[in-house]
Amino acid sequence: MKKLTTQLGCALFCAAVSLPAMAAETDVNVFGRAHLSLDHLDNSEESSQFLNTNSSRIGVSSATELRDGLTAEAQYIARVALSYGAGGNRDQDLIVGSRESYLGLAGDFGVVRAGRITAPMQVHMDRFQMFGDQIGDAGVFLGGGGLVDRYGNVVAYSTSDWWSAAEPYRFTVGFIPAGGEEKDPGVLMGFDYESGPLFLGVSANYFGKDSDDLDDLDVNQSDMMGAQLLGSYDLGESRVMGAVQYSSNRNGVEQDGDDMVVVAGVSRNLNPDTVIKAHAMQYVADADDSDSTLVALGVDHFLSAQMRVYVATAMTTNDDASDRTAWGWGHGDVSNPGTPGGVAGETATAFSVGARYDF
Repeated sequence: MKKLTTQLGCALFCAAVSLPAMAAETDVNVFGRAHLSLDHLDNSEESSQFLNTNSSRIGVSSATELRDGLTAEAQYIARVALSYGAGGNRDQDLIVGSRESYLGLAGDFGVVRAGRITAPMQVHMDRFQMFGDQIGDAGVFLGGGGLVDRYGNVVAYSTSDWWSAAEPYRFTVGFIPAGGEEKDPGVLMGFDYESGPLFLGVSANYFGKDSDDLDDLDVNQSDMMGAQLLGSYDLGESRVMGAVQYSSNRNGVEQDGDDMVVVAGVSRNLNPDTVIKAHAMQYVADADDSDSTLVALGVDHFLSAQMRVYVATAMTTNDDASDRTAWGWGHGDVSNPGTPGGVAGETATAFSVGARYDF
């Protein structure tokens, strides 16, 4: 692993230093994010204070024009552990995993990409939620269970780049081929409408009970599917967003039944550099006594377009059979020994002070 990390680090460094020489032939971009937060996490039975790394990353993307109006593109993004690595190992490698990485072809017809692809359901959530990669991240309820993720082994088509504005419509479909004998395929779909301050996104994922992408979960007992409607409206000094998600057999386990998540959020600019924000989420589970409610409140202060500092607090209340937390997903995505798990029937609270630098 250390040899692989060294090689990847050298590759990223070489790409960065050679950028001026390559620019004449190919559009090459080196980018990343450093995001740390000092957190107090309490699950009502134990608490911890720890420095978490939150979806920190480094990446390289490239595009070059071909003939007939075509553009070839490639991207590699690696997850970075700025603090503890996986399992709390002090000697863990800096590079600890992968994010969206692909080879693609774009033209007047749209964009085709193959590789590790972010599903439209997660694209919508990441673009418009209030607490991305912070405590209270909407992915704590909307994500997880293999339903919302970046999936490997995907071939995807979109009418335009799915991280950009829809202008005004966009359709995206991804296909996960059957991974081998007696494997079922998976399908990712999304439709976006974006006009001025309004965004509406409808997305759905489906995985057969023997889908190759669910092998890591070691379940594969039942078909899993989900559908999500997300909307956002920018009022100028304020923004509101909401989402409703339905899932069936999350984790691919039939006993998980049919669940629903409802999210409502609002943000307001206190001044040109400071934003106060809040959201509330309700997880309505099919199983008895398994509902949860999460509320989060935070303030972001931008020191520049690239650098922000923030403070946030979040709380999750659980029914007797539910053990969800107020942290996880993009927050603390690299495990460390200071992160407590959820406790059934108990309230989880969190307080966080953080800083994020994008380059």
